[in-house]
Amino acid sequence: MHRCLEINEILVYIFGLALAPPDDYLAALELNADEYGDLLDSHDQDTNPLSLALTCRAFFEPAMGLIWYSISSFTMFKGCIPLDGEPIDSPAWDSFKSYAWRVREYGTCSRIPYLRPLYHNKFRGNDPGLLAVLKAAYPRGSKMLPSLVYLDIIEPCMMEMIPSLHGNGLKTLSLTLRPQEFPLSPSWDVPELPASIERFKISHSLCPPEETAVLINMSRQLPALKYLELANNIHSGPTGEEVNCTEEVLAHLSSLSTLRSVSVSCDSLAASNANFENHGFSSLESLSLAVPDLDEFMRRLARISSHKLTSVSITLRDAAPTSTQVQATLSAIRAKLEMAVTAKLSIRNVGHHQWDRHGDGELEGIILFQPETIHPLLDLHNLADLTIHLHSPLDLDDSLLKTMMTAWPALRALHLISCCCTDCPARITLPGLRPLAEHKELRSCSLIIDATTYMQHPPMRSSSLLASFIVNGSPVASPHLVAAFLSELFPALWGVRSVYD
Repeated sequence: MHRCLEINEILVYIFGLALAPPDDYLAALELNADEYGDLLDSHDQDTNPLSLALTCRAFFEPAMGLIWYSISSFTMFKGCIPLDGEPIDSPAWDSFKSYAWRVREYGTCSRIPYLRPLYHNKFRGNDPGLLAVLKAAYPRGSKMLPSLVYLDIIEPCMMEMIPSLHGNGLKTLSLTLRPQEFPLSPSWDVPELPASIERFKISHSLCPPEETAVLINMSRQLPALKYLELANNIHSGPTGEEVNCTEEVLAHLSSLSTLRSVSVSCDSLAASNANFENHGFSSLESLSLAVPDLDEFMRRLARISSHKLTSVSITLRDAAPTSTQVQATLSAIRAKLEMAVTAKLSIRNVGHHQWDRHGDGELEGIILFQPETIHPLLDLHNLADLTIHLHSPLDLDDSLLKTMMTAWPALRALHLISCCCTDCPARITLPGLRPLAEHKELRSCSLIIDATTYMQHPPMRSSSLLASFIVNGSPVASPHLVAAFLSELFPALWGVRSVYD
C-alpha cells in the first residue's frame, strides 16, 4: 500500500470520483462536503462501493462504512448471527458487531441512491427467527446498532425493539403505524424514546380524542424535538372519514420551546370542542398545514406568535380558493416572513374538481387570477422559493414576469402552475424569458408560456444557472427550434419537462 493512501484527503478525493458519499460521512472523516461539491456531483451512480472495498486495503474501511451505512432489515446480518443461543458477549457475535457499529440508518428504503441496488430488492422485511434471536441475546440496555442516527419503522414487530436498537446519537425517528395492525389506545405502552431525537414523524389515523394522549406522551419524551410531522391525514379513519390533529395536541405542541418546524393536518376550528386563544409556537421557523380552505389557514396563522418564520406551506384539501382569498392570504404571509433572511412559500390544492366544458371550448368553473393577486409578494424581497399550484391559473405576461424577477433577487425556485393547464392562457413569450436568464440565483422554474412564435435570431448566451424548466402543457409550434432557443438562453439547462409533479 502506498503511503499517500494514508492521507484522508486523498482517499476522499478517490471516493469522490466514484461515489457521492453522504455529507455526514464526509464530516466523520473531518472534511467539508462543500469543498468537494463539484467533484461529488459528477459521480457515477452505477459504481459499487463493494468493488472499492476489494480493490485495496486502504479502501476497505471507508468502503465498508458506506456499504453498511444504511440497511432496510436485519436480514442483511443473516450470515453472521449465531442461531445456537450463544450469549452476546461470546466471540460468535463478533462478526455481527463488526458490521452493526457501522450502521447509521435503518429504514424501509435507503435514502442514498447508490446504496439501493446493493440490498433493497434482496433484503426486504425481517425474518421472525432472526428477530427472536436478537431479542433473546440482547438484554435491555444493550444497543444493537450503537451508531444509529436515522430510524424508520414500519413493522409492528420492531416497535418494542426501539430501546435496544439505538445508541445515544439517534436524531430522526419515523413511525408508520397501520391502524389495522397497530391500533393505538390510551392503554398502549408507549416505547421508551431517546431524548436525543430532533426529528419525529408519525403516520397513523389518529382518531381523537382517545388517541390524543398517546401522541402527547410520545412527544413529552423528546426534550430536544425540533422538527415534527404528523402525517395523520394519509389514512382514513375506521369509517372512511378524514382525521385531523386535535386542538389538545396543537396546544401541547405550542408549549414545546425547542420546536422549529411543524407539519400537521387541521380541521375547522368551528368543529373543535376546545378553544385555545393562542397556540403560541414562539420559536417556530417552518409551518406546514393541511387545511380545508384558506379561511381556516388564516385563522390558524393569526394564532401563531413566532417572528422567526422562514417557510410556510399550505395544502388545501377541499375548496378551490378565490382570487380575493389568495391575495389576502399572501398579504398575511408576507407580514410573517418579512423578517426572514430567505423566505419560502408554497400553496397547493389537492382537492379533485371536475370542470365542465362548454361547446365553445371554455371551461366552466375556472376563475382566472388577475396579476394583482400576486402583488402582495412583490415587497417580499427575501423570497427564495415560491410555489403556487392551484386549480385557477395566474394571468401572467412578460411585464409581470420581469417585475417579479426584479423584486426577488434571491429567488432560486419559481413554480406557478395550474391544475387545468390545457386551457390556461399563455401570455409569456419566448423573448419574455430573458429576465429569467439575467437572474443570478434562479435554478428551477415552472411556467406556462407561449412557444408558438419562435424568434429568428437566438438570444446571446447568458450565464444563467437555471437547470430545470417545466412548461406544463404550454403550446409549442416547433419543439426543436424552441429547444435550441432555450439551450442558448439557459446554458445550464439539463432538461425541459411538460408535466409538473
